[in-house]
Amino acid sequence: MNIKTLIAALVLAGSSTAALAAPARIDTDAHVDRQFIRVDPVDHCNNVTASAGSSDYVGSTGFVTNGKLALSEPTMIESGREFFNKLPLNHGYRAIELRADRGLTQISEVAIYFANGTWQTVKPNTALDAQNPSLTIRLAHPRSEVTRMVVYGSSNFGARYSVFAA
Repeated sequence: MNIKTLIAALVLAGSSTAALAAPARIDTDAHVDRQFIRVDPVDHCNNVTASAGSSDYVGSTGFVTNGKLALSEPTMIESGREFFNKLPLNHGYRAIELRADRGLTQISEVAIYFANGTWQTVKPNTALDAQNPSLTIRLAHPRSEVTRMVVYGSSNFGARYSVFAA
C-alpha cells in the first residue's frame, strides 16, 4: 500500500466517523481553554436567591399537601445553608419535616427559631434521597410560633427537597 492510499483511507475513516457522531449541544456556561472546552453546569432553582455565603428561599409557602402545611416548594441548598425567613403565619407546629423530592440533599444541621426568643438546633447528619425520603424533627416548643429556620448542608446537582410543618 502506498502512502497516498494510506492517507486517503485515514481521512475517509475520520470524516465518516465525525459525520456519524451526534451533534454537540452546550446549554451551560462554556469556557474555551486553548483547544479544550470546559463546561460549568448551571443548576437553576427559581425559588432560591444565592449569595456568597448562603441561599435564601423566596418561593411560595402556605399551601396544604396531605394534611401538612408546605413551608417551601421543592428547593435546594446552595452555599452551605438555606434561610427560611418568610414562614407563613402559624399557631404553633408540632414538627418540621424535610422531604426529598429528587436527587440527594445532605442535611448537616437545622436551626429553628421561635417567636418567644428561644431556638432549637438539630444535627442529623443525614442524606435525603430515595432510600431515606424524609426527616422529621419534633419541636422542643410545640405550639410556639416558628419565625425562622436555617437548613445547613448541600444539594447535589439537580437535587430538590421540600419543607413541611405538622
